[in-house]
Amino acid sequence: MGKDDMVIMALPVKTLFSLYPLFEGFQADDAFDFESHIIKHHLYGRRGDLEIDATHKHPIPYVLIVNSQKGLVYAYQRSSNKTEAHESRLHGKWSWGVGGHVEQVDGVDKNPIRFCLEREVDEEVQINGNISSISLLGYINNSDPVGLVHFGILYLLETDAVEVSPADKEMKQGKFMCLSELEEICVSPDCTVEAWSQIALDPLKRYFASLQH
Repeated sequence: MGKDDMVIMALPVKTLFSLYPLFEGFQADDAFDFESHIIKHHLYGRRGDLEIDATHKHPIPYVLIVNSQKGLVYAYQRSSNKTEAHESRLHGKWSWGVGGHVEQVDGVDKNPIRFCLEREVDEEVQINGNISSISLLGYINNSDPVGLVHFGILYLLETDAVEVSPADKEMKQGKFMCLSELEEICVSPDCTVEAWSQIALDPLKRYFASLQH
């Protein structure tokens, strides 16, 4: 089956923001529970049709993989190879969020979003250590060409691993980095960082700062 024929989770924009207000950028999870709202009201449709339908958004679990004891975050560069990278609008860009579309097969679980998250982590990266927790940080919404039809659900995965590596050809390269290295990538003229990772950087910094108190 080609990617366009995949059956994925989506939600009419008017339904997504029927209970909580429209926002741009990041919204912490302590104010709104979009996750439960999406699980209650979602539908499924053909990906190829939904990718060009701005009246719907696709919920995307987007997880930051961190070793907070070491101050490390997994970062990677997406492949520019059209046969390896599924989302052409993200080719070659840097990211520190792992995730993907919630597929109909994920609906076997009562929380298909988190089921998808765990599946994507298993498929995309090799974590050489234990996972201690996966927590919800908040939500990402933006209006660039990618964000127009996607809605990010931002999670944080804690691990004691000191090495995480790519397990998917969509990732050209990837490894643990410290926050200062991520900031350098953001300002480097030789690098392009995907919008959601730029948005996720501030809540990631706040998370690390909260551990110092």
